[in-house]
Amino acid sequence: MSYRIEAIEFYVRETKPGRMAFALGRDRGEAAERLISPLAHVRLVLRGADGGETFGCAGDRLSVRWLDKRPGRETHRKRRELIELIQTAREIYLQEPAFESPFEKWRFCHPQVMKAGRAAGQVDLSSSFASALLERAVIDAVCRLEGESVFHMLKQDRLGF
Repeated sequence: MSYRIEAIEFYVRETKPGRMAFALGRDRGEAAERLISPLAHVRLVLRGADGGETFGCAGDRLSVRWLDKRPGRETHRKRRELIELIQTAREIYLQEPAFESPFEKWRFCHPQVMKAGRAAGQVDLSSSFASALLERAVIDAVCRLEGESVFHMLKQDRLGF
């Protein structure tokens, strides 16, 4: 079946840290940085060849200190750059909105996201994170449109892997 991405919305929501706040690595960061725990949300609208339409979602914490371990880079700068990279990934996914399978879409978009990340001075792990966030939203939307679980879609080889 063929699919078409109609829209992709991207949000960042600042939340309080979990009840057991902790920091990765030796740098504990500034006290103000520990007060927020930003979440990235992607909501993708997908249309099938039969005209049916649904949405797919993905979300994750912007754990920039885990993604980018380069010394001397402030957390707020890493967050800003990661958000910019996710927005770039969104634009890449919208450039060619039609696709036959989630894996085909990933194969087309992932190298472009990685290239854009390198051009922006991002580490590959951050670029992969941005790519995966969009990939997960695509998979969620395809599974919703097909009315099947991701497990069933994988088992039946319907995601194009």
